Amino acid sequence: MLRHQAGSLAVGVADPATGAATTYHGGQRFDTASIVKADILAVLLLQHQQLGTWLTPHDQDLAAAMIDDSDNAAATALWTLPKARPGSWPATRCWACTPPCPPGTAPGGG
Repeated sequence: MLRHQAGSLAVGVADPATGAATTYHGGQRFDTASIVKADILAVLLLQHQQLGTWLTPHDQDLAAAMIDDSDNAAATALWTLPKARPGSWPATRCWACTPPCPPGTAPGGG
């Protein structure tokens, strides 16, 4: 299907029942563009929801800049917050899989 298309493709599949996994061009690196920004924000909001806390006004400003303006510096600042990295906190797995999630299968590679 993609044979005559320009570009690159990488695919990975895992069988949660057996733990068997395989990849095609698994070492290929890709720019994630801005989709990772949505993941950073989702993880941050989920963490605060589960902790019963609010984003600080500064973090709200960073999140707005990250999403509204695709601000990479704001994304980096939020990424470096404790536990803000997608996949770094067990709660990030709750929307990705039917438990138990195999390691590495949650959004963001957690």
